[in-house]
Amino acid sequence: MKYENKIRSLKTYLYKESTNYRDTFKNDIIYYLNDDFNPKNPLLLFLNELNNENEIISFIDSLNSSIVLKFDDEHEQISDFIHEYFIQIK
Repeated sequence: MKYENKIRSLKTYLYKESTNYRDTFKNDIIYYLNDDFNPKNPLLLFLNELNNENEIISFIDSLNSSIVLKFDDEHEQISDFIHEYFIQIK
């Protein structure tokens, strides 16, 4: 899958309507990415480690689940949590 198609898949999935509590954190991911889906955005480089749309969706779902289960808003910022998750994939 080409990088631009990965970006398009990511953007489409992140903007897809939330159907459950876990999905509401997609807005935080969009905010973390600065709502910038330009291929030159270095925050999107994690997509190089993913091969197809299913892996992208799985990655985002896993991140959202981790936020629900592990994020402690009293001791960390959501952007830091997301950042740490993104760098784990590299």
